Amino acid sequence: MKLTCVLIAAMLLLAVCQLDSADATETGCKKDGSWCWIPSECCIESCLITCWY
Repeated sequence: MKLTCVLIAAMLLLAVCQLDSADATETGCKKDGSWCWIPSECCIESCLITCWY
């Protein structure tokens, strides 16, 4: 169940990062293809926070 949530969140984050690539690049969000796995001020972190907690 948790894995499904993480996969959905990852796809959502990737989509948002693609749409908001300019902002993501500025904050280093997509620097190493991390797709915002590291909590920072980029893209949507609330999705992962909801999944992890």
